[in-house]
Amino acid sequence: MIIILSLLKIDVKIVMFISIITATVLSVVYQGADIIDLLNVYVFGYKAQNAELAKLMDGGGLVSMLKPVIIVLLSSAYFGVFDKTPILKPVKMLVEKFSRRFTVFGSMIFTAIFTSAIACSQALATVLTYQLTMDIQKDKYEHALDIENTAVILPTILPWNIAAAIPLTTIGASNESILFAFFIILLPIYTFIKRIIKRENI
Repeated sequence: MIIILSLLKIDVKIVMFISIITATVLSVVYQGADIIDLLNVYVFGYKAQNAELAKLMDGGGLVSMLKPVIIVLLSSAYFGVFDKTPILKPVKMLVEKFSRRFTVFGSMIFTAIFTSAIACSQALATVLTYQLTMDIQKDKYEHALDIENTAVILPTILPWNIAAAIPLTTIGASNESILFAFFIILLPIYTFIKRIIKRENI
């Protein structure tokens, strides 16, 4: 049902709410879960009885979202600071030069890798990439797609960025595992090649 609602492009908040309600009903009716226990899971997260399963399944809950919320708030604060000061002006000029030579998307790839490497946070990398590239991509819809295909996914291939470090640590995987993130690596490359071909045909 959730997949169908997503395909119908229903607002993600509505889809998530329906998902929570559906899961709650199924847990109570078919698994005999206690409402108090479910509320405890919603707030403090799930804790599996099996030690091996716990490594992958434990977590979640509202409390676990406090750190991400703080990170997003700090990133938003940086957005205001950078927007009102000329700190990023030299970098923006460099980004514009890259866009003329390597296409707008190519410039966004370089920018996203740079911001992901120095910010160590997916949220801050996204904010910085947006600010640095907002003048070279005027179409807001295309800009949003380009950020999604660069700044949102590329932090996950840098081991020191928390977008990669936390999942790798959680499942006990090595940094070399990143080399098998084929979709994340190939998507920007594929899009970049498409943009190069498109520019050549204009």
